[in-house]
Amino acid sequence: MKNWVTFFTQTGSEIYQLIKETGFVPKKIITNKKKSLFGKVNPYLLDEYGYLIYSISPNPSIEDYFTALKDVTEKDIVTLHGYLRIIPDTICDKFTIFNGHPGLITKYEVLKGKDPQKRAFDLGLKQTGSVIHHVTSELDGGTIVASRNVSIREMSLEDVYDTLHKNSVSLWKQFLKENLK
Repeated sequence: MKNWVTFFTQTGSEIYQLIKETGFVPKKIITNKKKSLFGKVNPYLLDEYGYLIYSISPNPSIEDYFTALKDVTEKDIVTLHGYLRIIPDTICDKFTIFNGHPGLITKYEVLKGKDPQKRAFDLGLKQTGSVIHHVTSELDGGTIVASRNVSIREMSLEDVYDTLHKNSVSLWKQFLKENLK
């Protein structure tokens, strides 16, 4: 059986939602958030609730990644959920890593990078979507393994964020069910 290992920088709320909705529990949850900022982490991901959060440097070195991933095998799946760092080639080549991205980069390359929801809204796009892609050291540049389009016509910015979050979670649920057998 494959294990699931996951990274986050922001709150980890998507990871918690996936745990609750799929029943899959990551072998390890890794963050580069400073421990002094753990007050902004979804409280259900903290050690007191039984999940292991492994903390690495805010700007991790290759050695930091190898230490954090020392017990991860080639069969395991590593996912990124709001992880705001580019993973070095050496790590991408050794591990199977996937990133979720709330922007339809298969159609709109301008949506690569941070805050694609706001860019889609500002550009007045009628449609966008979410993708899951293999991670490479190129920003949002790996092979797309799953995508789902959604209409954002006449939505407020808040609705665009909410719609893309739900779309991403749904895509991740399907991905995890198919890949963590």
